[in-house]
Order: sequence, then structure tokens, then C-alpha cells
Amino acid sequence: MSRETIFNESSVLKQIKLTVDGQEIPRDDIQTCEIKYSMFKPAIEAVFVFRDTFNLKSSDVVKFEGNTRVDLELTDYQREMWRNTFVVEQMTISSASRETYIMLQCADEASHLLYKYTKAGFSTQSASATLRSKLAEAGSEAALSKNQKKVVLEDPGSSSEWTIPGNLDYYSFFITQMRKEFAYTYQTHYEYRIGKINIGSLKQMEHEYTTDATYNPYMFKIHEHAHKDPSKLRVPKLEVIRYEGKQQIKDVVTVDNVLGQLILNGNADAFKDVQDDSGNTMSATTDPLECQLYDLFEPMLKVNQLAIWTVGSFKFGDVGQKVRVKIGSDTVFNKNHLQGNQTASGIYVVTSLTDYITGEKFIQKHVLSRFDNPKPF
Repeated sequence: MSRETIFNESSVLKQIKLTVDGQEIPRDDIQTCEIKYSMFKPAIEAVFVFRDTFNLKSSDVVKFEGNTRVDLELTDYQREMWRNTFVVEQMTISSASRETYIMLQCADEASHLLYKYTKAGFSTQSASATLRSKLAEAGSEAALSKNQKKVVLEDPGSSSEWTIPGNLDYYSFFITQMRKEFAYTYQTHYEYRIGKINIGSLKQMEHEYTTDATYNPYMFKIHEHAHKDPSKLRVPKLEVIRYEGKQQIKDVVTVDNVLGQLILNGNADAFKDVQDDSGNTMSATTDPLECQLYDLFEPMLKVNQLAIWTVGSFKFGDVGQKVRVKIGSDTVFNKNHLQGNQTASGIYVVTSLTDYITGEKFIQKHVLSRFDNPKPF
């Protein structure tokens, strides 16, 4: 397969509008837009490159003084519209063929506002529920609403009493606090999600991504893929000694603590060899059990990864969705040609996603993750 086959009529954007502090960039000047999402990061990262025909920097049309806003509006081939506002974190100017180009490295506005906001306080709710209630106070909810993004609070967890310091930004503080509750916050194209990640309850895409499609413009054709051989992860049993006041509490953390959240293909046997039975590792900590589960969950989910390139779509294959994949055999002489590559096929979770816009074409790179392979036929 060749990635070039992805640049076909179904990858052509219906509409693209890039505005920097109110100054619209001509479509012919837009070189590339790259927007990155992760299921384990609150912020959306973006890089924009365009030809500077208006001399934005030297003419002072745009000040680039730390609060420069970038608005991006896109409509994909299926007429799904998406927009988002970003704040410029770094600017680079370069020249090539007697023309000047500007590269802007940005973060989404909602995350930028959380990063800039500090205020001491006290909470009797979980960190997830508290963050949800603080989005409006920090101005992030208004930024999300402006871009028609819904805030979703999922499984907020148990209430507890804790203090919000006044010397730490909300972005950094809540990431740390939510780790103590085995909870995350991340963004999709249309949602800002807060709470525990339950793999079993994630929405599964109705369509299947496949390498077997012969029609290049087919929306769910995999034009290129790379399968990372599963890591040989050996997780030690962690014997944790925890102190709560004068009370000493002992916990043993094993893969069984997160096993139920990681089975996607009905193959629990895949976990038999992951646990290291050579002996327990000792640890003394004041962190709750959820911190150890948080640290275990992401690397275990990412043991088995597949990267696929497809036509861009805002509706399908979003980060945080489950997807079914069919990877065909490398050759028709393979005796299991009809079944395809069973090791690489099956159900995955989209743990990261990159939107690429170049030359008015919209393509995506999905990084799919899982632990368990399907059982062979």
C-alpha cells in the first residue's frame, strides 16, 4: 500500500478557514495544519504553517505577544463541521524561495485558560466533579461552548475533602489530583471528557477499518499501516505499605486490578504471562491505590499498538472510540488469506489521533491500542 492513494476526492475538504487574531489567511497561503489529540492528555496540540503574504509580523497586524488567537474552521467530505480556537505558544519565521513562512505552535484555548488560572479553594467532591464545576470559573467552559464542544462527566468517583492551593495552576493541579482517583480528562472533536475511563463502555464505531477495500475513496480504507510488535511487559506484584496517620495499610497491586478494563477481544488468556511471579516489589508511599492503578493502566493498554492512515473524518474513529480493524494477509499465498492477519486485526481503542490538512486535503493518523489479541481461529 502507498499513503499517496489517500489523497483522493473523499479527502478533499469542503471548507477551510484559518484566522489569526481576526486576520483570515488566504487558502492558497495555508501550507499545513496538524492537530493532535491524546486520550491521556487534557490539551489539544496544533501546528500551523502558512505563507506570510500580509507581512503579519513586520506590519504589526498581529502582535504575537502571548495571547494571539488562532481560529480554525473545517468541513470534511461528509459535511461534518468542526471548529476550535487555539492560543499561540511559540512562533517561528523562516524563508524559502524568496517567500516568508510562519509556523505557529499552539494549544487549545480551554486548556490554555486552565494553565493560566490559579485560585485557592476547598472541595468536598471528587477531583473530576470539582474540575467540571471549575471550568466556568476559569473561562474554559465559555471557550468550549464557543466551539460547540460538550463537557461530559463520566463516573466522577467518590467525594472527598481536599484543598486547592493558590500557587499552582488548575491545569497542573487537577492532572495530579485526578491521578489519585484513577481518572483522566481528554478531548475529542466534539467533547471534553472528565472522569474514569471504562474501556467497556466506550462507544464502538459501527464501520470497520480494512486494508481489503479495493476502492481508494472508500472512507474506511486503511491506506497504510504499521503494527508494533507487542512489548514483552512483565509487571511485578507491587506490595505497597501505606500510612494513614498511625495506621499501616498493606495492599498488593497486580494486573488483576485493571484486567477487567483492558479486555477488548474476549481473550483474558493474553494476561497469563504478563505477571512476574519471581517475587513482590516493596514500596512505601502515602499515595492511594488509585495512583498505582493509574500508572499501570496506560502502559498496559499501549502494549499492542497499530498505526493506520485513513481519509479524514470528524465523526468516525475519534479518540476514545473503540474500532474494529481488518488487516489482510501480506500475500494471497498465505493459507489464512481469507481470515487476514489475525494478530493485527480485532478491536482496538483509539488512544491518539492526528488530523493532517495539506493542500486542502484532510487525512488522519489513528494510533490504536490494546492488550489482548483475538484468539486464533
